[in-house]
Amino acid sequence: MRRIVLAFLIVIMSAAIAMADTIYLRNGQTVRGTVLGFVSGRFAVKLSAPANVQITSQNNSQGNTYSTRIAGDVGDVVFIRPRDVERVEIEGRPIDEARYLTRSVKVELGPNWVDTGIDLRRGERVQVNASGTIIAGRTRITPGGLYSRDPNAPMPSAAEGSLIGAIGNDPNAPIIEIGLNREFIAERDGRLYLTANRSDYTDARGSFTAQIRREINFNQQAARRNNNGEFDEADDLFGTSDNNPAPARPRITTGNQTTTTTTTRTNAPVEKTLEVPGNSRGTDTGIDLRSGDTVTITATGNIVAGRRAGSVNPDGGRVGFGSIAGTYPVANAGVGALIGYIRLTNGQVTQPFLVGSQQTITAPVDGRLFLLINDDNYGDNSGSFQVKISYAPSSTSSNNFPNNPSANNERVVNVYADSQGVDAGIDLRQGQSVTVSATGTIYSRGTGAISPEGNHRYDSMANNLPVSDAAFGALVGYIRTTDGRTTQPFFIGNQQTITSPADGRLFLMVNDDNMRDNSGNFRVRIVY
Repeated sequence: MRRIVLAFLIVIMSAAIAMADTIYLRNGQTVRGTVLGFVSGRFAVKLSAPANVQITSQNNSQGNTYSTRIAGDVGDVVFIRPRDVERVEIEGRPIDEARYLTRSVKVELGPNWVDTGIDLRRGERVQVNASGTIIAGRTRITPGGLYSRDPNAPMPSAAEGSLIGAIGNDPNAPIIEIGLNREFIAERDGRLYLTANRSDYTDARGSFTAQIRREINFNQQAARRNNNGEFDEADDLFGTSDNNPAPARPRITTGNQTTTTTTTRTNAPVEKTLEVPGNSRGTDTGIDLRSGDTVTITATGNIVAGRRAGSVNPDGGRVGFGSIAGTYPVANAGVGALIGYIRLTNGQVTQPFLVGSQQTITAPVDGRLFLLINDDNYGDNSGSFQVKISYAPSSTSSNNFPNNPSANNERVVNVYADSQGVDAGIDLRQGQSVTVSATGTIYSRGTGAISPEGNHRYDSMANNLPVSDAAFGALVGYIRTTDGRTTQPFFIGNQQTITSPADGRLFLMVNDDNMRDNSGNFRVRIVY
């Protein structure tokens, strides 16, 4: 009987040892126990077997070394630095959870984005899973958002109220669509901010809860040293510096904003690679295009486009009910196909187009390129496509402007078709000459594409054009004087040199008397 009990105890003890986590050190030794988590930048391990390990490592560039001992009995908790670890296995399988720092963040809808307290580094992998409910008026909003769109939200192309993120408080930083869950790779260094994709926050109550898991790059963390070249024991290896709050990231809506820049861009081809998740309703590529730019997009990989469609490549699966019913963004493309659209700065978007495994497109308007998945239900999708984008500025978008080397100043502005008047930011003196050139395309309800010259075919659509003898939709301008009065509007078109009729500020607009149903923009260069 004693032998049977002894044998049973040996089996139990062996099983306990076999199921213990194993930490393989760089010096070839091992430590067995249960990985409890991370504390102050170290693995916390509860020992399941006695340990007595001596570690000697180099700690600066002059060859100095440090020595430390990991010792304890069964049940003791020891702490091991990541730089001393070769690999970790949990219960006989490679470590997963222990590679991540997990944090729970409460995301309320307010005037500022929510500071997660997590500083990311470029190339780090981040997973976000969200739950909870925000109530706006009588509407319940989950992190997946509503079926509607909010044109004034931070990300107008994404579902209204959906969870979104951004790295850094730069208002021009790309916005990341997250929704219920998302895995992404940080494209820049910076603090992670989260918010709900909605312009109005005054009637909101409740919150989302975001579980953020950040993958730890042990090699990168172990290489960090202080100013003396030594490992900084006080360093927060995981970038959760709650004691160093980041600057606030205010909620900035798009609306009818104008964009002004004094820089010119190069004609050199540009390449960019990114990942488009299978549940993406719109992945921001970070690429701003001008009308006429040529873009070549190639994609590889597979996603699961729901339980019925299963695994599909970027060309998509078979054309199903969603295509027949017209519920897919691109009705004649298969479910799960890679598609795209261009978002104008005023929040409007072009008609989505098929990308597939490879496609070369010409940008129809100025705007930001977005990529997404052709589906009408993203909740059961997974996986991602790997996408490479190659683009080059068109010759027309950069060379149609006049060459005026004698000019002292120049400025480039976007003139949006739905704007009552875009402030060019240029104060002119009476008699001063200004050369204005424009490219791009606008649209109005029921029209085709309209260039800065306008189109007389649509003149009957307006009752009282600002410049009566100019074509409908043409680029026109006026001067606003310091007392608030304006001069008679004048025609500009594709190119015009004008002499300012009065002292005042130059304004630009399209030749129409009802801007509300217009879209698109002209790219205008002013030399003065």
